[in-house]
Amino acid sequence: MARLHFLQAHAVDFVRALHSARRAMSTRDMLQVDPVHDIEHIRTFWLTKDDKAGFAITNTGVLVHVFKHPQAPYGGILPDVLNWARGFGAIFLEAMDTYLVAAYTKAGATEYARQPFNPEYAPKGWNAEDMGTPDYVYMKL
Repeated sequence: MARLHFLQAHAVDFVRALHSARRAMSTRDMLQVDPVHDIEHIRTFWLTKDDKAGFAITNTGVLVHVFKHPQAPYGGILPDVLNWARGFGAIFLEAMDTYLVAAYTKAGATEYARQPFNPEYAPKGWNAEDMGTPDYVYMKL
């Protein structure tokens, strides 16, 4: 287990780390990476000193961009992520109902609403034939 630390990350560095993690992930992970100009308006945090894990919180309290690089030598950080995110003001999260919803539920989040898959809101590059059409799930922390 990595020693977690929570430091505010610069948006450009955070997006660079998201891109690096996304390139290393399988298509089922489909980590969404927003442009820097979108991320500049949210608070971004590093979880580990190697910058291979992080999260962000919008000004409306939504936990977004939770990531861990697949080559990071640690795991099991999601419960800590949710606890720390709550401490920094996160109250909700949104996720596609892939393995993520089960992982967030196990870490303590609870579902309060869901919407059927809408291709207009799918991450860039989403291929429904290969990756399915999972519901979009809203959760409370």
